Amino acid sequence: MNSDSKPTPTPMPLARARRTEQPGLAAPRAQRRLGALVFLLCALGFSLLAFQVARDGPATMFDRPLAQWLHAHNAPALTDALLTITHVHAPGGIAVLASGLALYLCLKRDHYWLLAVLLTMPAGMALNMLLKLAFARQRPVFDEPLLHLVTFSFPSGHAAYSTMLYGLLAAYVAHRVDRWQWRLASVLACAALIGLIAFSRLYLGAHYLTDVVAGILEGVAWLALVWMAVTTLRRRRRPGAGY
Repeated sequence: MNSDSKPTPTPMPLARARRTEQPGLAAPRAQRRLGALVFLLCALGFSLLAFQVARDGPATMFDRPLAQWLHAHNAPALTDALLTITHVHAPGGIAVLASGLALYLCLKRDHYWLLAVLLTMPAGMALNMLLKLAFARQRPVFDEPLLHLVTFSFPSGHAAYSTMLYGLLAAYVAHRVDRWQWRLASVLACAALIGLIAFSRLYLGAHYLTDVVAGILEGVAWLALVWMAVTTLRRRRRPGAGY
């Protein structure tokens, strides 16, 4: 054998070559799979809870006792604070907050995130209204209510809307910052805010426990569905790009 001859290069496996040609493709694919799993789990959880509510099943056994206990132990200062929180996150307030986020994303030219906001919030709010009409569950009734509401109770709109909005905000921050501490902080802060809004609805006697849990499940499921749609669209328009 000639000592000066060069070894024949080994052909690169096809799958490896594709990954080399399209860097970052695995990340969107993994995101879509995670989104699909989250959607299925939350949709299943919502369906089971809705079945229990429709049949007045065991899952609703704590609804009325908890509502009565919270109403009997209200405090004026806490009531005022939670009324402010719940009014800020009413449908009108949520629309203003979502519009502000959409304007910011438009100025930043984050077009796919802007699309995510536009798909998540208006359609998600409409979905919640349709679900309320479908189940037509009456709200808790008290002799001296803290809030007077005439709409239906299941699922909670405040819980669903805030989950969609702040869940999307947490995802955006997590994708735009490098330090994991800031990512974790954004997720925890948004989760705490969603929990506080959901608690305000329980405390003020506007919803039962199953209402707010169903609202959160609805919000996460819808957000996951939009996430999958937007990441799929981005991949088709820009193969190999991350979200």
